[in-house]
Amino acid sequence: MLKKVLISPLDWGLGHASRCIPLIRKLQAFSCEVILASSGDALTMLLSEFPDLYCISLPDSNIRYSSRLLTYPALLLQLPRLAQQLKRENEITRDIVRDHRIDAIISDNRYGVYHPGIPSVLMTHQLEIRSPLGHPLFKGLIRKLHAGLISRFDQCWIPDFPGSLNLSGALSHGFPLPENYHYIGPLSRFRPGRASPDNTAKTITVLLSGPEPQRSRLEAILLPQCRELGLPVSFIRGRPSTVDNLPANGKVKCYNYLSYSNLHSILQETDLVICRSGYSSVMDLFRLQKRALLIPTPAQSEQQYLAGYHREQGNFYSVSQSRLRLARDIPRSMDCFPGFRSEDVSLLDTALKNFIGI
Repeated sequence: MLKKVLISPLDWGLGHASRCIPLIRKLQAFSCEVILASSGDALTMLLSEFPDLYCISLPDSNIRYSSRLLTYPALLLQLPRLAQQLKRENEITRDIVRDHRIDAIISDNRYGVYHPGIPSVLMTHQLEIRSPLGHPLFKGLIRKLHAGLISRFDQCWIPDFPGSLNLSGALSHGFPLPENYHYIGPLSRFRPGRASPDNTAKTITVLLSGPEPQRSRLEAILLPQCRELGLPVSFIRGRPSTVDNLPANGKVKCYNYLSYSNLHSILQETDLVICRSGYSSVMDLFRLQKRALLIPTPAQSEQQYLAGYHREQGNFYSVSQSRLRLARDIPRSMDCFPGFRSEDVSLLDTALKNFIGI
């Protein structure tokens, strides 16, 4: 049985760290020792939830979104620097494995955190890259590069259901999967919620996250509109490293970051969640059974796809950042609702038990 497991989430916002929380809890329940390796706010978030765990700071990913280019062309321009970063990340990982006698690795979208001598798992929901350029040669190049990165890992875990009722759509369904891919079910740190029968928004919660500068840009758009609503709003900025809170203004209460218990209490009582259309947020919304207004990060193809996919399914309403008008968009959001529940944990239990050798 594996005893010491390294957990390493990507630091693009808080979503990757958030969905690692149920994994850490499960591993601890199976008597595994967990060591954390990440950076930035993602590491700060995990330490706030697990203050007793040993943690290792990795170099910041330093990925910046372009305000003009779509995400993946912008990333292609950064490929030489990304390749060097992955090499350095892997060198650090080898040192960690040697120095701390690591038995296995679970990496959430950190493609440099693997080791050829021990079981290494990559967790990702995006197996089919949503290329913004339609030329088959470009799509083929992206697919080949991505498959090469994934092949360095022993397994690839997909946090979603395998069937037609799923949360990620074409990002991880509708095409052949190699043998080392395994669906483990959606991951959320929250307990299952109960849907409100009322489609009137009496209380609202704003959850901000994601890389800068877009996190701050959305905050600057949302905050004054929230203050004009005249409704109770919990405005959670997604800044766990920031000390000073913004002052309350009218019925809008601002928080830099909330612990799991405090955030869970607020979310259970709220009528509507306003957030990015990141996949971790989608998984949380389904677990909590909450209505939501999704605002995809500009130029990020994956979030734009997820927002459109769930709007088409009638699960959540979505609007672009540039067209956001809360007075108009909130009533439309209340008319949408998640079409099915996602509480099955057997896929995750099976994957983890097989992984650690129970």
